[in-house]
Amino acid sequence: MRSLGPALHHVWCNKMDGSILIHRQVELALRCCADIDTILDDNRDVVKLPPGAATKFQDNVFNFLSLLNAVATHFTIKQVRLFNLTIKCHYLAHIGFHAKYINPRLCWCYAGEDLMNKVKVLTQSCLKGTHASKVSEKLLPKYMVGLHLSIVSRSQWFARVA
Repeated sequence: MRSLGPALHHVWCNKMDGSILIHRQVELALRCCADIDTILDDNRDVVKLPPGAATKFQDNVFNFLSLLNAVATHFTIKQVRLFNLTIKCHYLAHIGFHAKYINPRLCWCYAGEDLMNKVKVLTQSCLKGTHASKVSEKLLPKYMVGLHLSIVSRSQWFARVA
């Protein structure tokens, strides 16, 4: 999904109607996303973005958030709720502010959301009949087995069991 931004921007530019304000706003938002991806790709190995890149990153983040708000407002007025400005937008603003101090690649935590959902399901499976103070004791061994199985290939694991 991360690399989808530039392609989506290209397709949108070819299909949009430039005379419609909302189309121009979406195009600008997609351009900001593509620029953000490019900045992150160009600076993947640095701890802190160079000053010019950090400023450009911050500008793109805040332009994107402003445009996202404008697009969301446009559809809310038409009573079509397509966008939800969530805590992720708030966190993106913080990342924009801190880009001159730390590379956003090092502080973006949403890459692990899929893991959080799996841990949530595992935790819920440990709750039934367990006192709250004992859930961790029940959860951690299961989590450790899961980590072990994700590290050891299936064939090695089955060879050991057999």
